Amino acid sequence: MNPLPPELFLMLQQWDTARHLAGQHLFRLAEARRRAEADRLELERAWQVLRRAMEAESRSREELLALTN
Repeated sequence: MNPLPPELFLMLQQWDTARHLAGQHLFRLAEARRRAEADRLELERAWQVLRRAMEAESRSREELLALTN
């Protein structure tokens, strides 16, 4: 069996490294998208809690004003 010429070996090594890095990049990109979606859902829940709290505060203020007038 003939060994690979050094140039071909280096080219194959570079190709394998590039392929590995591309896979890592895609994995990290997918992970970032999952985290972004989780953050978006958490932010949406926080907005709902804030909106309900503001509505409750508004009702309380209206009831207090109605009682004092």
